[in-house]
Amino acid sequence: MLESSPAYRKDIDGLRAVAILPVLLHHANIPGFTGGFVGVDIFFVISGYLITRILLNEVNQTGKVSISGFYGRRIRRILPALVAVQIVSMIAAWFLLFPNQLIDFAKSSLSTTAFSSNFWFWSQSGYFRAQDSISPLLHTWSLAVEEQFYIIMPFVIWLGRKHLVLLSVIAAITSFLISVAGVYVSPGATFYLLPTRAWELLIGSLLAMGVIAQPQSQKSAQIQAALGMAMILIAVFLYSKETPFPGHGAILPCLGSALLINAHRAHETPVGRLLSTRFFVVIGLISYSLYLWHWPILVFMRQYLGELTLAASIFGLVLSLIASVVSYRFIEKPARDPRRFRTTAWILTVAIAATVGSALVSLNGLPKRFSDDAVIYAAGEVDRSPIARNCGNDCVIGDGPTRFVLIGDSHAGALSDAFDHWGRETSIGGRLVQMNACPPILGNSGRGRSLAEQEKCSTRNSTVIQSILDDPTIEAVFLSGYWTGDDLDPTETLEAIAASGKRAFLLYEGPESDRQLPLGLARQAAFGADAPVISIPDQFEPDETSSWTNIRIGDAFCTPECAATSNGAPILFDTHHLSAAASRNVLGPFLVALDPLATDQQTSER
Repeated sequence: MLESSPAYRKDIDGLRAVAILPVLLHHANIPGFTGGFVGVDIFFVISGYLITRILLNEVNQTGKVSISGFYGRRIRRILPALVAVQIVSMIAAWFLLFPNQLIDFAKSSLSTTAFSSNFWFWSQSGYFRAQDSISPLLHTWSLAVEEQFYIIMPFVIWLGRKHLVLLSVIAAITSFLISVAGVYVSPGATFYLLPTRAWELLIGSLLAMGVIAQPQSQKSAQIQAALGMAMILIAVFLYSKETPFPGHGAILPCLGSALLINAHRAHETPVGRLLSTRFFVVIGLISYSLYLWHWPILVFMRQYLGELTLAASIFGLVLSLIASVVSYRFIEKPARDPRRFRTTAWILTVAIAATVGSALVSLNGLPKRFSDDAVIYAAGEVDRSPIARNCGNDCVIGDGPTRFVLIGDSHAGALSDAFDHWGRETSIGGRLVQMNACPPILGNSGRGRSLAEQEKCSTRNSTVIQSILDDPTIEAVFLSGYWTGDDLDPTETLEAIAASGKRAFLLYEGPESDRQLPLGLARQAAFGADAPVISIPDQFEPDETSSWTNIRIGDAFCTPECAATSNGAPILFDTHHLSAAASRNVLGPFLVALDPLATDQQTSER
C-alpha cells in the first residue's frame, strides 16, 4: 500500500519548476499568465506527498515518528532562507516604506516568524486593504499554511496509523466541501486558512499512502502524465483573478499535480523526461529561494518606481534569480546539514528580528526618515471617513429631523462627511445607507466577490430602497456609486424615486487618480517619481431631465483643472474614494452653497 522507498525523483524537482515559474510570471504581470497563482497549489500537493512519504517510511523502518527529528529537519529546511529574506526586507523597508507601511510590514514580519502570517493577511484582506499590494511578506501566507499542516500531520500518523487512510479521506473531503462553499461565503478566509486548503496537501498525502494506484503500463502512465500537465496548463493560462478560488477551481492544478507525481512512480514518460531535464531540475532545486525572494523584490521595486514596465518586471525576475542562486548556495543548502546548522544562532537571529519588528511598531513607523510632505501624503491612505467606518450599513448623519437618505456603495460612505457637514450647517438630518461594492440600483446584485455578498446587495437594493420610498418623512434620496460598467444605469431607480413623490439626486463623476494617490504623491516627494494625474473618469452619463437632479462631485475639485491635494493632503485615500478631509472640508462647503433641498435648480453644470 505504501511506497517502499523515499528515493530522489528528478521529475518532482521538475514539477517544482512548473509550480514556481507561473507564480513568478503572474506576479510580474507578464501577459498570458493570468492563472499563475495556481503554482502555490502545486506546491501544496508536492509538500503533502513528500512529507507524508517521509513520515510513513520512518514509521515503517523504526515503528515510530521522531517528532523532534521531523521538526528539526523542517526548521533547517524553512527557517534560514526565510530569516535571510526577512532581514534583507527589513533593511529595504527602512529606506522605502512609509510609516504606516513600515508598521504593517513589521507586524507581518512578526506573524511570519510565528508561522501565522496567513491569519495576519486574512485580517488585512478587507475591501479597501485589498487594493494595496505593498506587502513585502504577503507570499509567506502559504508557508504558514504548510507549517500548520506539518504541525498536525506527524501526530496524526503517529497516533492514528491504523485508520490513517480513512481519517485522511474524511478530512480531505470535508476540507474540499468547506472550500467550495467558502469561496462564495467567505473568500478571504477560504483563501488564506488551513481548513480550506488542507485538502490540497492531503491529495499529496493520500497519494503517498497508496490510495491512488500506480499506472500498470507505460501507456497509462503516459496518459496520466499528459492529462496532468494539460490540467495544470489550462489553469495557468485560462484562470484569472475572477476565478472563484480555491474551491472547485483548485481541482485542475491539484489533480493535475497528483497525476504527474503518480504517473512517474514506476514508469518513464515524455513529460517525465522533460521535467527531469537540467533546466527544470535546477529551477526546482532553487524554487523555495525563488519563491521567497521574488515577491519582496518586485514589491519594493513597485514601491520605488510605481507600476512596473515590462522591462522593469523582467529585470526584477532576473534579480530574483540571482538572489535565489546565492541564497540556495550559501544559506539554504548548507543549513540542511545539522553539523553546519547552529540552532542557537538562528534562534538568536529570529529573536533579534522580532525585537526590531516590535520596535518599529512602537516607534510609529519612524516618520522622520522622510520629509514632512511625504509623510503627510502617505498618511492619506488611512484618511477614511470615520462616519462610514463606524456606521455599519445604516446610520444617522446631519443634525435635525431626517429629511434625506444618502444611499450607495463605498462612495456613499466616502461622501458621508460632506453630507454630515451640510446637514449640520443647515440643521437637516439624514441617513447614510452604504454597502461596499453595491451600486444603489434596483435589481442589481453588485460586484461582491461572494454569492453571500451579492445576495445581501440584491436584498438591500430591493427591500431597503422600497422602504425608503414608502417612508413619508424622507423628502430626498441621493444615489452615490462608482458608475463604471455597462450594467450600471441608475435611470430606472431615479425615475422610481421621482415617481414616489420624492426628490431624486444622482451623485457622479468624482475625481479619480491614475494610481493610488497618497502613495503616488509620497513617492513623488520622497523618490522623485512622476506625479499622479487627477481627472474625471468616464462614467455613466445621465440624460438632462426634469425627473431628477444631477450633481457632479468633480465640480468641487476641478475648476477646470483637478487638484490632487487640499490643504496639503491628498483628496483621495486610494484611486477614486474621497478622503475624509476632502469630503468634509471641500465637498461639504460645496453642498452648503448648493443647498440641494432649498434650490429648484435641476442640474449642476460643470
